[in-house]
Amino acid sequence: MNPGELDLPAPQVARLDELARAAGAAHPGAALVSATRMFGANALLVGGNLAVAPSRRGILVRVDPDLHDELVAASAEATTMEMRGREMHGWIRVDPTELDDAAIDAWLRRGLDHAASLPAK
Repeated sequence: MNPGELDLPAPQVARLDELARAAGAAHPGAALVSATRMFGANALLVGGNLAVAPSRRGILVRVDPDLHDELVAASAEATTMEMRGREMHGWIRVDPTELDDAAIDAWLRRGLDHAASLPAK
């Protein structure tokens, strides 16, 4: 996947936003989950740490840097996030176009869980 080419339609971004809000509400640390508008949808933070951010370009998911390479290698829908040509280890962009809601939820929970493991800001 070339994330620069992915441009999800607004209804699909809205669905990702809905799934993210549901995952945040169901998370064991839900009291620490907050949402902020970012990239055209609600990004979720846990204790002030960005966890996931749905957008037209897919879902940005924060992961344990020690598991990053393994997750990207094992998942056709996952690529390393790049910012200004620099790879951002610990951040994965997920292309949700071929995923069902359960698979999307698993990525969302992975990001929420990792953000919850970090010291609160």
